[in-house]
Amino acid sequence: MMPPSPSSEDLTEITEVQKPKRRWWVVVAIPLGIFVLLGIGFYPLIQTTAPTPTPKPTPILQESNASTVLSVDSDNATSTPLLVSVPITINTGKNTVSAVELHLSFDPQKSKNASVSAGAFFTDPTILKNEVDQTNGKITFILGSLTPKQGTGVVAILSLEPVGTITLAIDPETKVAAIGEKENVLKSYK
Repeated sequence: MMPPSPSSEDLTEITEVQKPKRRWWVVVAIPLGIFVLLGIGFYPLIQTTAPTPTPKPTPILQESNASTVLSVDSDNATSTPLLVSVPITINTGKNTVSAVELHLSFDPQKSKNASVSAGAFFTDPTILKNEVDQTNGKITFILGSLTPKQGTGVVAILSLEPVGTITLAIDPETKVAAIGEKENVLKSYK
């Protein structure tokens, strides 16, 4: 005797039961396969090493190239009945100077109305700072030029009204910049 053939209801029931199992496997397997393939494809990119740092060059210490001298030229000071003008001279030596940061001090009890202006050393100088502290006897005068220069000349002129014997001094904070030099090229001041 033959087993009874399944009815159409039984077939529908069997098909419906099997479909969800196939869908679940397909839904999980396809994205998992894509994820694995992408992971394998990107693996070399993920394994890149950190960039190698560029080695810093070791600085070569050189002997100072400072050869510039600044001086208060009191021998060539000029005066009118109430005003004394004292040139501040520069001798650049072998340096090609582009800027001067001049710090001067004077006795404020023995002078008044101090001022400073650019001398004729630089062609068309730019005054970056011109500060006179009459109370404390301090002057800061910074000037530079787009046309650096080598040689000797008057870099600044200090003018004031004397009340007694005047003593002027170039302070140690004074700096001179030169082409091709990273440090102050002021060798001495007097």
